[in-house]
Amino acid sequence: MLAALPGCGSSDEPPPPRPAVHAAYVVLATDARGATVALARAIVAPSDPACPALRRGGTSLAMHLRANPFGFPVNVCEARLPFDRRFRLSWNDQPLPIAHRQPSPIVVIGDTGCTGADCPAGTLAAPFAAIAAAAAAQDPAPQLVVHLGDFNYRGTATSVPLRGGAALDVYDAGGDAPADPRCQLDSPYVSQNAAYSANPDTWEHWSEDFFEPAAPLLAQAPWVMVRGNHELCSRAGPGWFYFLDPDFAADLGGRGELSCPPQGDAAPLPPPILPYLVFSPPYGLDLGALHLAVVDSANACDGFAPASTTQIYTQQLADVLAMLPSGRANWIATHRPLWAATEAGGDESDNATLQQAWAATGALHTPPPVALALGGHIHTFQSVAFPDQATPRPPQLVVGASGVALDDAAPAGPFTATLDGESANGLGIVEFLFLRATAPGTDGFWSGTLFSESGMPLGSCGTGNLPDALCVE
Repeated sequence: MLAALPGCGSSDEPPPPRPAVHAAYVVLATDARGATVALARAIVAPSDPACPALRRGGTSLAMHLRANPFGFPVNVCEARLPFDRRFRLSWNDQPLPIAHRQPSPIVVIGDTGCTGADCPAGTLAAPFAAIAAAAAAQDPAPQLVVHLGDFNYRGTATSVPLRGGAALDVYDAGGDAPADPRCQLDSPYVSQNAAYSANPDTWEHWSEDFFEPAAPLLAQAPWVMVRGNHELCSRAGPGWFYFLDPDFAADLGGRGELSCPPQGDAAPLPPPILPYLVFSPPYGLDLGALHLAVVDSANACDGFAPASTTQIYTQQLADVLAMLPSGRANWIATHRPLWAATEAGGDESDNATLQQAWAATGALHTPPPVALALGGHIHTFQSVAFPDQATPRPPQLVVGASGVALDDAAPAGPFTATLDGESANGLGIVEFLFLRATAPGTDGFWSGTLFSESGMPLGSCGTGNLPDALCVE
């Protein structure tokens, strides 16, 4: 009988611990041919080997590293996931949510982070953590989550301090300079991810604002990720493209990964700044009777419509309208809503860039088959419908009240307003909430319920029975 030599492991010793798995989730996307696919992702501690595998019975799928140009201290691993199959991570046997081809019910949330003033460092985003838990616990469980953008608030300061104590507003498509008709396009490009900034995008902020509080809902269903203005490259864009952006490597059949360009060295970059911006291409998801088109509106200025960016969005919206299939319920998801009332009792309307781009496509004269527009950005809930069909616009839902501090200036209760030059009827609810909806059937009708942060019903939504507004209290 041989004795174990010093320094040599025996068969009775446990295997070495696997690296930490910080998050595991599924993102819906399209491949290079435009087909709808599911992407399994895992955020793990750096190790050798770098990635776990996906396993189902005797089947094993390799995961591949995503590019990490901004040097986050975690690895993001990725693989294409078959539909209607349950796979697990090899390292910890964690199950991934099943990607259904015709998912229902659907949870819709938006603007989920938490500012540093409301959530100290080291704490989870609240009340988003409660909203995610309540949405995940419902019966039947959601089969899809649509997040309408703005995931990371704690890590996205509005200004960057420079040497000597001065501070400059970061680029936010005019958000920090609302009176600028060029929406910061002719100003120096200021980014918190430049070398001169002491406040770059960090994994810690992403973890506390999104991944940890969202964990129950990430485990329950695949997600559609919509980029918000807090995910601009001047803010949390590096993390957006690493963790959440649906584009993936050509080696896996994707269009290729996107990333932020260099953000500057010793000083803000001089204008023109358009080369420093990223306009992700739109895409359409085939979800059975529902076709969901996603538009990256992060750079779409709210108060003005500069010619250069409006032209880009005109082409993007034209591409979206061209991809809409007939005989389907077509929804469009953007972060910045096309039509929304920003002030109670007033006619202030978002979004000037998207509205002008929509008109430039000819959609007001030859209305496309769009049943619903979804957006966030305004920290409230709104349902907006246009009764005048002379220049028809699809109804709009704004779901931007899923975590960050609410916009108390927004309308509450039923309201009327002139939006984009047209009379609109609406309903506003200024409470933390999420929407849970059934997917449209072949007749296009859908129904849903608004729920509070504790999971209590607030109102009902749907089509077919509400001529003036989509939702009622």
